[in-house]
Amino acid sequence: MVRKRNKIIPFTSSDKGFEEGWTKGRNMMFFPRPFRALFCGKNSVGKSRLAKNMIANSNFEKVFVLSEDPEGREYECCGAEMLQSLPEGDFWRRLASGKGGEEEDEEEEEEEEDEEEELEGKDKKPYLVIIDDVNFSKRFSGKNLDRINRLTGHYSSHHNISIIYCSQNFSEVPIICRRTSNIYNFWKPDDLDHLRLMGRRVGLTGNAMKDLFDNHCVDTHDSICFDKTSNTPFPIRKNMFQPLKLKKK
Repeated sequence: MVRKRNKIIPFTSSDKGFEEGWTKGRNMMFFPRPFRALFCGKNSVGKSRLAKNMIANSNFEKVFVLSEDPEGREYECCGAEMLQSLPEGDFWRRLASGKGGEEEDEEEEEEEEDEEEELEGKDKKPYLVIIDDVNFSKRFSGKNLDRINRLTGHYSSHHNISIIYCSQNFSEVPIICRRTSNIYNFWKPDDLDHLRLMGRRVGLTGNAMKDLFDNHCVDTHDSICFDKTSNTPFPIRKNMFQPLKLKKK
């Protein structure tokens, strides 16, 4: 331990070291990883399409998708693995250790228990989990609520796991997912109350949100991204690639 000083000491974490940042010329949809993105909009506005575009502009080691239709082929073009349910913590720890998340039988686990070590932070590969339009209140209660809390609050930042939450109702998304997201992409809702709720999360009033959507989103598929990643050069954009500025009053 170092000697006491009259300032905060920048200790490093051996779990981390993989965090990315914005660099000159970086694609506007290639967000620094790991990120947590919340997409909220009505049915058929383009949430899944946007998620697939983010995958196309990145290079994730593997993509996992949890949806109400585990047999669906929505993300087949991305080579995604469909999940029946959100895995327990051991699954994500095995990913971090370079084991791919596969489950082993008890005998094999005992043999490898002593030699299995987690990779150094800088060596952890980037993974992506998409939770796509599931019934959050039904899916994430009891032990499943604890699983999404741990994935969002720990495994994401310590094991290089980015997450995209897609939902039609902002208020139904678990609180920890709303509060820890650093990318918010919203499509215009039908009511001002919903706009106010979303606005509070990105630091804007309901009226300011209404002005943004009224002035810039004329098509059903138009959306506004609020980028809260560190040192972002594009904090507010329309349809991801068109930077916007708030009007000064």
